[in-house]
Amino acid sequence: MHRRKLIGTLAKLFAIIFLAATALSCLKSTKPGLPEKGIQTINETGFNRVVLTKTIGQYLQPDDSARLKAAYFLIANMQPHYSVDYKLVDTNMLRIPFDPNLAPQNIPIKVFWKKMEDSLGTLTFVAENFTSDKDAITYKLLNETIACAFESRHYPWNKNMDDSAFLQYVLPYRVGNEHLENWRPMLRDLLLPLIPDSVKQDVNRVAGFLNHYINNRVSFDERFLKKAEIQSAAELLSSGRGNFQDISYLKVKALRSLGIAAVLDYCPVVSDADIHTFYTASYLDTQGNFIMLENDSSFSFNNLKPSISKLYRRTFLDLETGLFAEKATSFTTPPFLGHYHYLDVTSDFLPVDSVSFSGNCPDSLLYLTVFSDNKWKAVAYAKCNNKRAVFKQTAKGRQFGFAKMSQTTKALIPVEQ
Repeated sequence: MHRRKLIGTLAKLFAIIFLAATALSCLKSTKPGLPEKGIQTINETGFNRVVLTKTIGQYLQPDDSARLKAAYFLIANMQPHYSVDYKLVDTNMLRIPFDPNLAPQNIPIKVFWKKMEDSLGTLTFVAENFTSDKDAITYKLLNETIACAFESRHYPWNKNMDDSAFLQYVLPYRVGNEHLENWRPMLRDLLLPLIPDSVKQDVNRVAGFLNHYINNRVSFDERFLKKAEIQSAAELLSSGRGNFQDISYLKVKALRSLGIAAVLDYCPVVSDADIHTFYTASYLDTQGNFIMLENDSSFSFNNLKPSISKLYRRTFLDLETGLFAEKATSFTTPPFLGHYHYLDVTSDFLPVDSVSFSGNCPDSLLYLTVFSDNKWKAVAYAKCNNKRAVFKQTAKGRQFGFAKMSQTTKALIPVEQ
């Protein structure tokens, strides 16, 4: 019995090794193969490279060329992506337990939080652990992501989607830095039967239906503003409560699960408002425009528009430009600006202009700041050359400041022009 079990285990191991060798030999051939970034991802992955090469190996047949291209895309752009675990600490870096579900509902979270800080001192969320996708992603997640994404291309509202939009905005298995979750089949099985026949030919109406469904299914709960980690789709649908970041992530995943190109757009700092960061899901219509999905609250984009100075879009693409790509890992930058890849889409939704700084630039990077929560916080960066820095695509009519970041104290320091 033990011998047969051992032989079976060895057979599986040799099969995996064969798939890996076949995939890697393909990379070395003269035929089109895995992009250079994909080869780099595999070379820098430890034991989990078996997962990546096994995924490639199953699509090497000619009739799987489209899925092979999808696997190449995911692996080639996987390297910079990661999940984050946070902990809440006091000024002595001691962990403070906190569960938003246990906070009282009859007391505003600001009041409750102040009472906690009056007792414990200043409380801060800090990153505790980073988990790289290339080292943690499973074969099942990759395989079902590709299978479900291709299945969704046949839904009637996705008739004219091009390959580029599919790869960038439907296929990705994550939205931001949430924990990895195999959300696609779960959301598909929940949502697909709910789509009315009357809207199935129109992507705008399907997106509107999904937005209405989630707005009614999940409520904004201000207690979750004091939760750093993004809730999973399963958690959010179960609890029915979350913050706007949670809800926007869920909307993007819901849209993608039905094959609709979707992205997360956000403003890192909203000035002079009760909510300090704005998130929204946007989808791609048939004219090639991204359309925001509004939430049913006073924190909608239209209501917050006067307080929004920049809008960014999370991207799965491993970009070669931008602060995340250009800066050294050890170089500290403000949150939202140097921690991941994003595109500036301010001009897609707001009238914009350039903001210029002239004066003594004490650092190579200068930050544009807005006032929020009694602090000046960074919303954009620019390189300082010859005592001048230009911040492009900035919303018109806003009040700004300028700052540099101290690499010693990790704090923003105002700079006068």
